Amino acid sequence: MKLLAFDIDQTLIDDTFDENGDWVVFPEVIDALNTLLIKGNAVLFASGRPYSGIKIFMDRLMPSNNVYAASSNGAALFTRDGRILSSHYIPFCSLDEMIACFPDHPNYTYMVYFQDNVLGYKGKLNFAPIEAKSNNMKMVDLNITEVKGDCPVEKTFMNLGNENSSTIIAPKEMREKYEAFASGANFYEFIHKGVSKASSARELAALLHIDHDDIYGFGDGENDYELVRDFHGTALSNSIKKVQDVAEYVSTSVKERGAVKALKEKWHLI
Repeated sequence: MKLLAFDIDQTLIDDTFDENGDWVVFPEVIDALNTLLIKGNAVLFASGRPYSGIKIFMDRLMPSNNVYAASSNGAALFTRDGRILSSHYIPFCSLDEMIACFPDHPNYTYMVYFQDNVLGYKGKLNFAPIEAKSNNMKMVDLNITEVKGDCPVEKTFMNLGNENSSTIIAPKEMREKYEAFASGANFYEFIHKGVSKASSARELAALLHIDHDDIYGFGDGENDYELVRDFHGTALSNSIKKVQDVAEYVSTSVKERGAVKALKEKWHLI
């Protein structure tokens, strides 16, 4: 058995929606992932999304118990049916810490992923409804809802509107306390220190008794860096340079089904 760990956004899918407003997953991608499963391999969807958002894509695949989800960039590891295998939460007060680091801005949306697939937001509504809808989440207004500061959450994050998150960096004390990084062109987040998509892949590989040399990582962004660096890594041509520089293989773009091309032509797994 091999473990194939895939980022979702801009790695397996682009920004294409169907007539019903649902994410389009290219048929070639679905066929490739199903072939991996038929051959007895394990597939891990490693994403910044919550479990409910990853489930949207797991449900496209054939029935198999070898499908897993690493949510919130590694904060929690799930079986396909939603059973938690491991979790690394941070306290709810991290949301107020983020707001203090990056004070109120008219285009910013300050959000948090609670357990049980609930999205909370504080301050202006802004991007929150889009985030909730995209990930099939319930939404709670934290301006009027009291939550204890030590309540465990998967991650605290913000959407910057049209501002590029590469220009944002948390103060040193926050970077020492949390993993703090840009998780997309317009997103910045805090998660548990030492947690990443790569750490989830290592945890799952240990549970499944899969050797390090049998782990493959696919990604495009800052939050995929360790996943691509630490294993047999594939970056796409639309990946940031930092990720391409540590990849064993740089494939074509997500629109050109780069992950499928790598599975066929580089790794010979399908």
